[in-house]
Amino acid sequence: MHFYKKIRFLKKIVKQKKCHFPKSVSLDPSVLVNEKTIFEGKNIVGSDSNFCNSFFGFGSYCGSNVDLHRAKVGKYCSIARNVHIVDATHPINFVSTSPLFFNTSNTNLTPLNKKNTFEEFLTISGWSCIIGNDVWIGDSVLIKGGIKIGDGAVIGMGAVITKDVEPYTVVGGVPAIPITKRFDDETIEKLIKSKWWLLPENALTEAGNFINEPNKFLEFLGKNNI
Repeated sequence: MHFYKKIRFLKKIVKQKKCHFPKSVSLDPSVLVNEKTIFEGKNIVGSDSNFCNSFFGFGSYCGSNVDLHRAKVGKYCSIARNVHIVDATHPINFVSTSPLFFNTSNTNLTPLNKKNTFEEFLTISGWSCIIGNDVWIGDSVLIKGGIKIGDGAVIGMGAVITKDVEPYTVVGGVPAIPITKRFDDETIEKLIKSKWWLLPENALTEAGNFINEPNKFLEFLGKNNI
């Protein structure tokens, strides 16, 4: 986490016992989290992770040492260890990249320039990053701020995400590039249209019998008007 951002983050932290989360949420005792973070339920968060002003969708989990600051994570996401969103940035077209010349909001610095002439943090719709539903993110992934990762996407371990990731696309590398799609375009379109992640648990319990066969899964949803 960016050093100065972490200072602000720690000031906002409250003890877990003062936060009100669904009973189905499991946080390691070492997790730092503030009361403005929302967990939808059936979530697991590994050790030494930091959550601040974030949204964590139903059924999503993450491993240890994951930093989510102002991030929106959809339902049924699988996030491995050491995943970080890097939303702080510096101007490369200025004479200097130092925040002493553009950051007046940071109380830890005495600015040489009184004008806030550069937006220090990258955002998308008010979030540092938007991660869709049913996204799998591998170990040690870095995600640039202002990025949107589509539903069903897969991020290979060690990847650096600098651009939006399309739904149901597997990406990897530094910087990350598309490797393949999980399914053909028609199946992807049907899965996105179905929005199966919004279904109640009892419906998914039945549909889950076909989770390893996408076409039968979709057919089951259609036959049962789900």
